[in-house]
Amino acid sequence: MKLMHHYIAVDKVNIHYVETGHMSETKPLSTMVFLHGFPEYWGSWQKQLDYFSTHYHVIAPDLPGYNLSDKPSELDFYTVPNLIAFIAQFIAAISPTEPVILVAHDWGGAIAWPLAAFYPHLISKLIILNAAHPSTFTREMINNPIQRQKSAYIHQLISPSAETLLIEDDYRYLTEKIMVSSQEAIFTEQVLARYKKVWGQYGAINGMLQYYRAMPQLAPNVAPSDTDDGIEKALADETSINTGQSKRRLT
Repeated sequence: MKLMHHYIAVDKVNIHYVETGHMSETKPLSTMVFLHGFPEYWGSWQKQLDYFSTHYHVIAPDLPGYNLSDKPSELDFYTVPNLIAFIAQFIAAISPTEPVILVAHDWGGAIAWPLAAFYPHLISKLIILNAAHPSTFTREMINNPIQRQKSAYIHQLISPSAETLLIEDDYRYLTEKIMVSSQEAIFTEQVLARYKKVWGQYGAINGMLQYYRAMPQLAPNVAPSDTDDGIEKALADETSINTGQSKRRLT
């Protein structure tokens, strides 16, 4: 598989992406676009790109803030409504004549769900890996204390010391808390070395954390004695503020 590296400017933000696949004699192959999550990069899809390239035109970008893509400094850039519109422009630019098959994971999935709802003409099929629908996630954050507990780690990622936490001890937090698997062969020393190079790109750690700082569904970091009613109101208020740019509700 021969990967081609490209850059494309979307609203003056340069996005790095790779593509591979072959042209048929009569028409281009259908395009598959892969959106990664935290704390990943386009190479997280390496095996999928290899597998699907024999039958599809495949593209995997570094999301803005990651690896070789630009890393806008404004927090507003990373709000979900803006990311939806931004990735929609990216897809329209790299596949201007036909809708794509969109495959997305984690934060990529959080963007892809509403993107498919707001821009259905750009998407022929949607494949989500490990990313709850935003409405489902918000519901569980409001009503399910177990989900709030499982998502409590996010408070570490939006704390003032988050960048230091992720960088210290040679990215120990990321390698021991995030990039873990029950299969030892997944995150080998060689794989982790590539990730460390990605995280070491100038501004990358801050760029990755911006997604969490701008997210609307995070429950307040409250004491166990706080009531669910108080949590629900705080979540509802924050979600309303952060998604106010979008007038259409997802169900």
